[in-house]
Amino acid sequence: MSDAKKPKPRKPMKLRDDFMAELEPLGFVYEYKFHPTRGWLFDAAHPELCIALEYNGIMGGKTGHSSIPGLLRDAEKFTEAAILGWIVIIATAPTVRSGQAREWVERAIAARGGASESTTIQ
Repeated sequence: MSDAKKPKPRKPMKLRDDFMAELEPLGFVYEYKFHPTRGWLFDAAHPELCIALEYNGIMGGKTGHSSIPGLLRDAEKFTEAAILGWIVIIATAPTVRSGQAREWVERAIAARGGASESTTIQ
C-alpha cells in the first residue's frame, strides 16, 4: 500500500462552479498546476496572462483556508505565485454574488493587456 495521499475530491459548490464556468470562455482552465517543483494548483488560471483565481468557501464554517496551518500554507503558495509573476484573485461567495470577483478578473485581464470586448463576463 502506498503512503502517497490521494487528492480529496472537490465538494460541489454551485456558486463556485458556475463562476468558474463563466471564466472558461476567457481562457481560464480549472485546477492549473503553476509551480515548477511544488504540486500547488490554482482553482482556475489563465496561463498565458498569469492570472489565477482561488475560491475560498470560508463563509460556511471552518475550512482548510481558515485554520492557522491553512492560512500559513496559503501565504506560502500566494507568495511563491507572486514571485513567479502571477496575479492571484481571491474570490469568496460574497464577492462572486456582488460581482466584485468578476470586476477583479476583468481588471486583471486588462492590466495584462488582454482587454477586449470579449473579456466582459456575462
